[in-house]
Amino acid sequence: MRFKNKGRKIYKTKEKRYYRKGKSGRFMSIALTVLLTGGLVFVGYSVAGPLLNYTKKKGDNSISSLGSSTNYSETSEDSGDSLETLENIQTVYKCTFLSRSCLEDIDSLEYEIGEIVETDAEYIVVPLKLSGGKIYYSSDVRGAGYSGAVVSYLELYEIVSAIEEAGLKSIAYMSVLDDNIYPASYPDAGYRIEESGSVWIDDNPYDGGKPWLNPFSYDAVEYSESLADEITLAGFDEIIFSDIVFPPFRESDIEYIGETVRDSGRYTSLVSLANDLYDIAEKNGVPSMLEVSAEDIAKGCAEVFRPGLLSTVMLVVNIDFDNLYTLETTEGKTYHFTGDTASKAKKLMRIIKEDIKDFKVIIRLSGENLYEEDLEETKSELIKLGYESYIY
Repeated sequence: MRFKNKGRKIYKTKEKRYYRKGKSGRFMSIALTVLLTGGLVFVGYSVAGPLLNYTKKKGDNSISSLGSSTNYSETSEDSGDSLETLENIQTVYKCTFLSRSCLEDIDSLEYEIGEIVETDAEYIVVPLKLSGGKIYYSSDVRGAGYSGAVVSYLELYEIVSAIEEAGLKSIAYMSVLDDNIYPASYPDAGYRIEESGSVWIDDNPYDGGKPWLNPFSYDAVEYSESLADEITLAGFDEIIFSDIVFPPFRESDIEYIGETVRDSGRYTSLVSLANDLYDIAEKNGVPSMLEVSAEDIAKGCAEVFRPGLLSTVMLVVNIDFDNLYTLETTEGKTYHFTGDTASKAKKLMRIIKEDIKDFKVIIRLSGENLYEEDLEETKSELIKLGYESYIY
């Protein structure tokens, strides 16, 4: 992923202004929005085949319409001392993602950092928890190791120190709810079938069906918040929270799971979790960013993306070129994307320009098969549109 030879193909891993409100203010805003806002129809996929069955024990956590975390109903006075305002955010971010493979051992890590030093990058984004649930550092959070999520024995301080010694700044990257590992070992952290209490999975088990972390589950929220706390105490300069999403449900899945995901106000569980993670990072002195799919914003189905309710003012907009061909919005509009990566990116950013205008925006360019030349051209064209900060 380091850019040296012009035209080299880059294999990118798909891991796939509002000032901060106090928690009580956010809760009231979200509750009011639920009363005033119509529901979204969020369509994904699944099948009605065999499902994994677990016995639901007496005393298992119930699911509420706003999430089970006790933090969601806390009230506190807003100190007014938010780390993140548009005025105190630096103008430009030049960021490069580390590869997962370099987090296997300290030698691999230091070698890749040495390559990045030769580029114009000023920040290194470290994939500590990625889509699917794997954790690429030695976590002490309860259940992380037992579930099999931990796949690296590097300590967080080793990662931070190696980046600091190279004269660069570090940004931790944490996928939140796209996690199929933890709920496989801790079923109460996943979605359940309303009628039977069985664990819901996203496909037939014989076809690789998997559970997902459920934002309405206390166990899932506690796990996510504990990881965020552990990471932001380790000395990273900033952190990105990604994948604060629901699974790609089909209507049949929504019927299986029941009222919590049928409710038009279900997005409040995502917003509350995003804001709680923001608060944890802020408490530990670390600015945080929220990553959202550019395509989902354009479609109108990015459910966590509620500008008036989110605490963060820093938004990572992920342009995934792998699936950027045709886009149908929830309002019935259809957009077709043709041409090179620069043309596609410019068109997409123009579509969502008004939606994201109140945030400090960092563009992430992602996809499986990208070339250095294409990325450089795309970056140059986006800079002309006013988007100078980037990650790739």
